[in-house]
Amino acid sequence: MLRGALSAVTVSVVPAALMVMPAAAHAAPGALPSPATAVSALRVPGGGVDLSWDLPTDYGDGGLTGFVVHRSSAGMDTSYSVPFSVSLSWSEPDAPPDATYAVSAVTTVGEGDAGTPVAQTPVSESLIAAAADRDGGPVRMTEWALPQPVASVSRPAGPGQSDASMGLALSPDGRMLLSTRPTSGGWQLWSEPVDRSTPPVLLWATAAVLDHPAWSPDGTRVAVGTQASVPSTFVLPATGGTPTREIPGTTDPSWMPDSRTLVVNHKTGGLGLPLALVDATSGVQIGSLAGTDGAIRPEVSPGGRWIAFTRLYTDDVLARGTYVMSASGGVARAVPDDTVAYDVTWSPRGDELGMVLSGPAFPSSVYRSTIGVDGTPSARSADLGARVYQNLQRAAWAGARVAIGPTPTTTGPSSALPLDVSALPAGTTLTCAVDAAAAASCDGAYHAGTLPSGRHLLVVRSHEPSGRETVAARTFTHDSTAPLLRLVSPVVAVALTPTLAASYSATDPSGVASYDVRFRRAPRSGLFGGYGTVANGTTSTRVNVPLAVGYQTCWSVRARDRMGNTSAWSAQRCTVRPLDDRSLTRATAGWTQQNTSSSYLGTNTYSTRSGARLTLASVSARQVYLVATRCSTCGVATVYIGSTKIGSVSLASSTTRRQSVLALPVTSLRSGTLSVVVTSATGKLVQIDGVAVRTL
Repeated sequence: MLRGALSAVTVSVVPAALMVMPAAAHAAPGALPSPATAVSALRVPGGGVDLSWDLPTDYGDGGLTGFVVHRSSAGMDTSYSVPFSVSLSWSEPDAPPDATYAVSAVTTVGEGDAGTPVAQTPVSESLIAAAADRDGGPVRMTEWALPQPVASVSRPAGPGQSDASMGLALSPDGRMLLSTRPTSGGWQLWSEPVDRSTPPVLLWATAAVLDHPAWSPDGTRVAVGTQASVPSTFVLPATGGTPTREIPGTTDPSWMPDSRTLVVNHKTGGLGLPLALVDATSGVQIGSLAGTDGAIRPEVSPGGRWIAFTRLYTDDVLARGTYVMSASGGVARAVPDDTVAYDVTWSPRGDELGMVLSGPAFPSSVYRSTIGVDGTPSARSADLGARVYQNLQRAAWAGARVAIGPTPTTTGPSSALPLDVSALPAGTTLTCAVDAAAAASCDGAYHAGTLPSGRHLLVVRSHEPSGRETVAARTFTHDSTAPLLRLVSPVVAVALTPTLAASYSATDPSGVASYDVRFRRAPRSGLFGGYGTVANGTTSTRVNVPLAVGYQTCWSVRARDRMGNTSAWSAQRCTVRPLDDRSLTRATAGWTQQNTSSSYLGTNTYSTRSGARLTLASVSARQVYLVATRCSTCGVATVYIGSTKIGSVSLASSTTRRQSVLALPVTSLRSGTLSVVVTSATGKLVQIDGVAVRTL
């Protein structure tokens, strides 16, 4: 490419001897040429204009020598002379958005009419490349409109940047561009908007040559490799600063769709090694990709399914070429025609691979291959820019796209994976597909819900009103398994205290977050009420359950893990707190009530008369307990429900024991009036502190 007289424009020229002039009509002697035809002004995402046209319908009276581009913006007209070129194109960076363009033809007679101005047509995608002139000039940033560029549009360096550049990468949403650039004494990593709306930001500088940057799919980190005899991969925040991790002996990083794992070219251990999988936080190698022996410059597709790479090392088994394989490893399929790419870049839709080819067998440009649904690449197609005659080094397929924001290491039923379409036009819709499931409509987030536990791949596809599509992917681990719960405290059938200590524990791989404890009660009639709350969301594994006098209280617990999975309620543990002796009716004479601090609730009722009876109406019970005093002179008490004898208990003991809880045999559920009868001989003491009944 040769520069025109104005530094703001780029033109393409070829020697006159190589020009093939098409036949055209000629007017009368002295007539001027007609305007250029089919004028097209494509505005690339970087803000430049790719202007192209066809020859005029007639040249007038004279030979065609060139063209004049007329630009109108903000009421001002500017003209640019363009030598006659086979490409019939012109470009300028930083074109005013309101600019319109017309092209007039120039002959030896003079300049003809410019015709009707055309407005700019924005294009959604472009090829941003690091390219050098064929004559060996420096590698600079250049941009071409897609799908079929005509003229290259230069991307001038921003404040503080060198004009030369090397490695390139796009942010997940396609808005930002990473580039590595040389500077005096070292190299720099820069971030800048694709549309060049704000100045670039310097992320990091170092002495080593930086190449092959990569932006994590969640947008939080960047990785970049070095070119050296012993290279390294560095990971740093997307906002820049000191690297958080150096991974020695590796280079050419690309992010896997989990945003946590890097696939890298492993340089330690000799040639022909497979690509390594490395944890980006710890730097520890966690595996390798089978089938990638000898691979370099890997690039993971935006849909997360494929990895493209180039193989330069060859032996009896490995062949040079450009390959595509599953991101999980397997069989690598070569792009036909023995294509060896110097660099590869994926389309925003994820189904086309752009390959930077440079060599004597083909023009230096970016060619493409369509990737089939089974990962099979098509034969190398015609290059993306058939009229580009520059020496390309690196390329990035630019264009706004859907993105998936940061997500936790493990998701749960309540987790939502944020989806970002802010870079895309209004009216864009999304579909989401997990694993092999059919795609379904989704909006600002994907809700993990009830996915089975395990590893999953989410693929999000955007659908613009124009029909353009883009794709993003995220692999994640889902936890839908509830904690394993265990009740620790022993079963307590009867408690005389106002509270009962309930203990429990749980285990879960993602960690236990909290517990809920509930209770319900039934009076002596046996009918339970609704549940009450002891604790909600507590982190404690021990709570005090309140007990009410004369009620059976049943408590249960459930556990919740950090992912929001909640266990079922545990089996309930039931405890009854006895009624006081004052609740019993003295149905016969011979009973005396006394106040004493040594008795349950401060009173007891006693008798030494055989046949004396205490009663309690409206009882339903499977088991009855007496709270009584045991002593050496104590007698026997017999319990009835209605006319049915439940059992007898001896209160005799060599030592005095107050507030003793004595269980009677378990029976089928009985209902009626409960009676406590002294069945020992007169003179033997029967001292009752309370009665407890259980239905469960």
